[in-house]
Formats: sequence, structure tokens, C-alpha cells
Amino acid sequence: TDCEVQSVEDGVVRAATGAIEVRARRIVALPRLNGPRVAGLPADEHGFLAVDELGAVPDAPGVYGAGDGTTQPIKQGGVAAQQPAAAAHAIAASAGAPVRPVPFRPVLRAELLTGTGSTFLRQSPESSASDTATFWPPTKVAAAHLAPYLASLDQVPSG
Repeated sequence: TDCEVQSVEDGVVRAATGAIEVRARRIVALPRLNGPRVAGLPADEHGFLAVDELGAVPDAPGVYGAGDGTTQPIKQGGVAAQQPAAAAHAIAASAGAPVRPVPFRPVLRAELLTGTGSTFLRQSPESSASDTATFWPPTKVAAAHLAPYLASLDQVPSG
């Protein structure tokens, strides 16, 4: 683990250093994630922008962040698309709008392709699985406003 791979041939994984070889039947490779590291703003050791549950950046009044470039641990398009709502409510409330900031609570949604159909999964914090879509539209990016907007772009105009 935690090494750069030089090659994978005939079931042998060779590390970039050449000192390690591992024979395997199955190989799982995950990317090493690095954040954008914005100059002048706090970040974790991997460069992800530090934010609280409202999207506010600590020690940077009036600065908010959302999406995969933040310290939010789940990196998935649907989750990244949900996070801005918390920041937008916090920004609106700080500007005097009559809204109550709502902390970000991710809802992880996924479609598992099973070979005989799909199973739709949901975690928030309760888990569920269904043979029918538990979110609409059942797209990769499932967020309250973004998903319907993206689905509307796929609609063929009538007439």
C-alpha cells in the first residue's frame, strides 16, 4: 500500500522503486487525492480547503467553500453538489435574509449495476436499497436543484 506502481504484468505488481514485487489475483488501485491548496486559506495536509458544516472557512471571515476541493471526506459528485446549499443558506443569513442556516449532512446515493438490473442505494445516515430509484432523476449527480436541471438539458424539445 501507499506506493507508486511502475507496472502490472501477468499478475505481478512492481513498485516504481523496483524493490517491491507482489503477485496477486486481484488488484485494487485508488488515486491519491490532493486538494487545490488555495494560497492564504487554511488547508489540511493534502491541500483540501478547511470548512465547517456550514461551508465557512475557519479564520477567514466571509469565505465559504463547497465541493470536492474541501475537507468533506466523501468525494462524490452528488455529495459535492449538495454541500453548496449549506453555504448558500449561511451566506444568505449573514446578509440578513430571513433563512436559518442548515448544517451540511451528506446523502450518499448510488446506482449499483448488477447485470440483471439496477439496485439503488442511499445512506443518510440510515441505509436503504431498492430495485426502483429512491431519488429523482436517477442520475450520477443527485442534488435537489442540479439533478433536475441537468436532466432538463437531456430533454428533446417537442414540436
